[in-house]
Amino acid sequence: MKEQVFQGLPVAGAPSPYLDKNAVAALLGVSKRTVENLMARRCLAYVRLSARAIRFKRADVEAAMDALRIGGGL
Repeated sequence: MKEQVFQGLPVAGAPSPYLDKNAVAALLGVSKRTVENLMARRCLAYVRLSARAIRFKRADVEAAMDALRIGGGL
């Protein structure tokens, strides 16, 4: 039987494009409090699903870090 593929839906075992606050902190190598400070300064885009459930799109986190970069190469 051929497996159906639905475009845009996550595949089992594939990394999620959305991260929680702990995952963002680990990705950036900072504390959760630093992530909260970046949120308060509106440096990181996020989605608030409920009062406690917050998610970040991985691409948005990487774009924010590129925007905050100082100096750099060519």
